[in-house]
Amino acid sequence: MPGKLTGSSPTTTAKMKCGAVIVAAGRGERLKNTTPKAFIPLRSKPLCQYSLDAFLSYPKITDIVLVIPEEKLSSFSDPKFKVVAGGASRQESVFKGLSALECDTAWVFVHDAARPLLTADLLDRLWESAKNGKNCIAAWPISDTVKLAQNTTIAKTLDRQNLWGAQTPQVFLTSVLKEAYAKAKKDNFTGTDEASLVERLGASVELVVGDPWNLKITTPQDLKLAELILENKL
Repeated sequence: MPGKLTGSSPTTTAKMKCGAVIVAAGRGERLKNTTPKAFIPLRSKPLCQYSLDAFLSYPKITDIVLVIPEEKLSSFSDPKFKVVAGGASRQESVFKGLSALECDTAWVFVHDAARPLLTADLLDRLWESAKNGKNCIAAWPISDTVKLAQNTTIAKTLDRQNLWGAQTPQVFLTSVLKEAYAKAKKDNFTGTDEASLVERLGASVELVVGDPWNLKITTPQDLKLAELILENKL
């Protein structure tokens, strides 16, 4: 029932099982490429491989589900992670990945494969918050002046002091996120991220300082920027 969360914080982190759902089923039309976004090469590797590598090397993650377009299912065959076909929307794709996790997975990290510059430091910061019983998301304070528009006319200037840009990963008690998805389906609600679904339960979601380089690849310019960042890191 709404407002009553079925999940609770485990009393110890010793036996916590953490899973990860990597969403890589998007088409990425704005990249002007016929290849599905997650399979566009970035420095000779498919975009989604960067997120996979980050989670495969993170010891607290024991169960990984990669959600990709159905026609790409044969592209991956590795016992270290599962691969499932995505749905018609991002929300449906995440739900399919969530459903494929082991039933005793207590926590789930949800991450967009379109953010390939994920670091272990960011995963550590999120886990420090999550293991203390909090749902949390990576986010970055907005530094630009933000205008609320009515068509192409400024309607209002918003106070940026309390505005954050949401990133991924987002981390939740698996039971809470499943409850949030069940409520969203019942209400025919579509959210822009997992946190928006969990918020509707009345559950709190903490902001964890993300990474300014944790950019989302949306346009060809973003892809070029990611290449430049990787060149300087390597």
